[in-house]
Amino acid sequence: MYVQSGKYQNPVTNDRGAVNLIYIPTREELDGMPFTSDENREEYWKFIRNDDYLSKHTGEYSKRTPTVALKRSLTLISSCR
Repeated sequence: MYVQSGKYQNPVTNDRGAVNLIYIPTREELDGMPFTSDENREEYWKFIRNDDYLSKHTGEYSKRTPTVALKRSLTLISSCR
């Protein structure tokens, strides 16, 4: 759920990020990431913990074809930045 550049892109393949794997951070990793506020960090962690897929895969990259709900959720998160 974290892309270092902050954008879903892949200039090497020019696929607009269609096959990028998304990393789902652990709580410890999340605590070390920059957020605009502690409240935003906590909301992000709640989102991870409340999602069946994400909560089972913290510290891992998502599968190549994550669920449709995950894709929609990521779109919502990226639009909130």
